[in-house]
Amino acid sequence: MKPSMIRTAIRNGGVFEISYAGALASDESARRNWWSGAREIARATKGKGILLSGGAQAICDLRAPMDAVNLVSVLGLNQNTARNAMSTDAKSLITRASTRQTYRAVLSAPVLIDAPTEAHTTPTVDSTPTPPAPGNSSKRVRESEDVVAHTSDAGTSEPSEPPQARPPKRSKGRGAKA
Repeated sequence: MKPSMIRTAIRNGGVFEISYAGALASDESARRNWWSGAREIARATKGKGILLSGGAQAICDLRAPMDAVNLVSVLGLNQNTARNAMSTDAKSLITRASTRQTYRAVLSAPVLIDAPTEAHTTPTVDSTPTPPAPGNSSKRVRESEDVVAHTSDAGTSEPSEPPQARPPKRSKGRGAKA
């Protein structure tokens, strides 16, 4: 592993997982390989971007969190970095993964709503199409005259106009003075 590639991966949000189950293996060569690989990852990452997991196949392979922290501290990481590899870094990884699945990294908060009753009605929208402008048959005319009727809880209908869209801000360019 090249350290420059590892630093680039960490800078881009990559995380390296170290499963401590390999250190508890019964095979001596498997334990030796785990120690050399884990030490190399700890050295190359300098403790950043490491996720510590159990990877236990049996119940007897599970360890207490501080036992795992002590095991990783033998690799050359300090206690706080090893503790963060189990808690803070893992939580931030899950949060980052969940924000990648949403629009513009906004966490979704589902809201439960009650089923509509007979007293409530749905808002109506005038669905008549606007005729195209003369001489420009391929473009649609802006529908600023449409009025949407919203129904309040009292059952009265209040007409309101849809909000007008603002034109996009223009940048002054690279060499323009403010």
